[in-house]
Amino acid sequence: MKNLKYLFFLLFLISGIAISQPLPQSLNSSELRLALKKLSVAGSVLYIAAHPDDENTRLLSFLANEKLVITSYLSITRGDGGQNLIGTEQGDLLGMVRTQELLSARKIDKARQYFTRARDFGFSKTPEETMTIWNKDSVLSDVVWLIRNVRPDIIINRFPSNGDGGHGHHTASAILAEIAFDAAADSTQFKWQLNYVKPWKCKRLLWNTWVQDTVKDLSPFYKLDIGAYNPLLGKSYGEIAAQSRTMHKSQGFGSASTRGSKMEYFKHIKGDSSESNDIFEGISVDISRTIGTNDYGTYVGNALQSFNDNKPYLVAEILLKALKSAENIKDEYWKEKKKEDIKQIIQQCLGVWLEVTSKEKFIVPGKDLKVNMYALNMSPLPITIERLKIAGLDSSVNAELKLNESFLKDFKITIPSTTPYTTPFWLKNKGAEGLHQLEDITLVGRAENKPVLEAIFTLIIHGEKIEFHQPLIFKWTDPVEGEKQRNIEVVPPVTVNFQTKSYIFKPSQTKKMIVWLETHFQNIKGKLLLEMPEGWSSTPAEFAFDSLTTGEKKEFSFLITSPPHLSNGFIKVYVETGDKRYSSALTEINYSHIPEMILVSESRATLTCTDYSMKAKTIGYINGAGDDVSECIEQMGGTVVQLNEHALSTEDLSRFDVIVTGIRAYNTNQFMQKYHTKLMKYIFNGGTLLVQYNTNNFLGTVKSEMGPFPFKISRERVTVENSPVSITDSSHPLLNFPNKITEKDFEGWIQERGLYFVSDMDKSYKTILSMNDPGEKPSSGSIITAKYGKGHFIYTGLSFFRQLPAGVPGAYRLFANLLSIRK
Repeated sequence: MKNLKYLFFLLFLISGIAISQPLPQSLNSSELRLALKKLSVAGSVLYIAAHPDDENTRLLSFLANEKLVITSYLSITRGDGGQNLIGTEQGDLLGMVRTQELLSARKIDKARQYFTRARDFGFSKTPEETMTIWNKDSVLSDVVWLIRNVRPDIIINRFPSNGDGGHGHHTASAILAEIAFDAAADSTQFKWQLNYVKPWKCKRLLWNTWVQDTVKDLSPFYKLDIGAYNPLLGKSYGEIAAQSRTMHKSQGFGSASTRGSKMEYFKHIKGDSSESNDIFEGISVDISRTIGTNDYGTYVGNALQSFNDNKPYLVAEILLKALKSAENIKDEYWKEKKKEDIKQIIQQCLGVWLEVTSKEKFIVPGKDLKVNMYALNMSPLPITIERLKIAGLDSSVNAELKLNESFLKDFKITIPSTTPYTTPFWLKNKGAEGLHQLEDITLVGRAENKPVLEAIFTLIIHGEKIEFHQPLIFKWTDPVEGEKQRNIEVVPPVTVNFQTKSYIFKPSQTKKMIVWLETHFQNIKGKLLLEMPEGWSSTPAEFAFDSLTTGEKKEFSFLITSPPHLSNGFIKVYVETGDKRYSSALTEINYSHIPEMILVSESRATLTCTDYSMKAKTIGYINGAGDDVSECIEQMGGTVVQLNEHALSTEDLSRFDVIVTGIRAYNTNQFMQKYHTKLMKYIFNGGTLLVQYNTNNFLGTVKSEMGPFPFKISRERVTVENSPVSITDSSHPLLNFPNKITEKDFEGWIQERGLYFVSDMDKSYKTILSMNDPGEKPSSGSIITAKYGKGHFIYTGLSFFRQLPAGVPGAYRLFANLLSIRK
């Protein structure tokens, strides 16, 4: 019974984790040759690091396409605590973006992508802090789980465990890998996992070192030249790697192609070592290690030998024999893996295109949906569609697919009423600061949700029945980009979104609040109502609506009045329709380099009632990498004018009380250098220029002067959000007008105090605050300011881009002072 249980879950995990990135529907003959060659290989390498973009894409490309081993990248986090160069997504939304960027990278380099439950909670200076916040045992369990599932022969760390990686997350990823290397083979460790997987002993653990340029004696290192050219792909691995790495667009990691020899060096950490410098020394990656006495190897060898580039369908019969023979592979893991690979290659060789589409991109549980089946056989071999199964429908088709003749058929299905709304599985529960909470622990490792609905085609090929799975998709034609597609998403009948995510009030202040209601089903009627903290009130208390059609959006305006006292909390909006109550917001994420995504989440916004004053009235805002600060300024009562390059050229800047640059504006806008003189003249004549943080390292260089006097941006930061803050110049106007700033204003901050503080500066600059992480020396570069002519220049590394959207009262009060210094 125990063995049957193990086999069931092995098959489940292989289909759910190991085969999470199938071949695309269309491969050319060279790519098919490469896929056929992989059928004879049974090796696995697991690469481990902390974040999206930590991976060595050159090495992954080489291992997956030259060595042909299953190559996996385990990113401990999804990068949700990082910055965003291309938009305003932060936190969970940024994690979604970076997850898909990794998956897009893997489609190029052909490696596989996995994650643990760990959150990227921001920069960490020590592995001890990281392990505490992540919950070391939980993340270690996840790493062991992945090792036992993907069964690597070799594990390769991106970072060393001695701290030289420069980030607590980096070091922690290496420490966890070293512990997990032994724990995965130990049946007494994480015993609950043995209900699903078996212990796994890896051959060796290596560190992919980067210090070779400073090391004279390279003899102790394993060596691998990964600069080869792959004639089947028509590219060198440096070219493939650059295309893969360029998918990390939110991090500004566009990369140039490299060609020619490129040596990688590896330090032995654990496991077997050898006299050879070959990382695969003593490891057989040939399929013979798993098959015993079996004809499988003969069949796949014959398929490759007889493959005809112009008639790939001719090997289908041989591959069908290989598929049958694969049933006798002794190792269950490799048996299921090779069977799935062969099925996909058969489909490719025959040129069989299978598709099930809907004309609706959003579907509602319990409702009927019309779907269209499309099938095409691009080979002369006779193929029959016997059945189609989807969403409870099991329809007999029995249609012959003739050469290049499209077969179409419409079906009506009912979406199961229990179908959950589209939310990434790791975001369904709140979780902790450092760890996502999953409803199903066996989802650990998975990169993304399974398709909402999947069609199962049963085809008869050469008398053999084979099942092929395809997700239900929505297709459309973009007038610029052409045909596009996305998976179907499940949403409530109605969603409602606040116009902004954070609202700030003064005591007893009344403001208009706009919410947008969108329907996803016909003839929706009901009422809209709010839930607020005690002391807050709304006029009207509710709105009724009637007969809204699918896709209709409607705006509702409430007048919200804050209490006479200070108050913080959340406002929620509900929709009552019939006997149902919904409180779901729909967030869409759309970038051209990754699939379109949505997040269905609770519909709420932050309410902050604090005693503040802001004297600046008209504010110019120069966008940078992307933030929501300008919206927050408008919440404080300012009128914001967006300044692009054209506006900077034509505007009379003297009309602005203050000009603010968005985060990393000097990194992302080449035109800032061109208008430096104009901005300095604006300051000299009485204006204020407030510059939010920029980087000055490999992530982005500052190509322009920023202030009237020189200063340097360092990598100094304060990562502990509740680190004490000392006021070093209590009489300075920035701390007194129009709001008196005290240490209390630094309570309740989130994720971090700030980053990229100023280090060296001209004596003309003044500092007003000092802060530091525990055990470190104080830093005074979080805010610097200088008088220049009649005006003021301010640079701040404080993370207002995080604090203001989160509704942190003290951050609003301090930012209002920075905006108001001219007054």
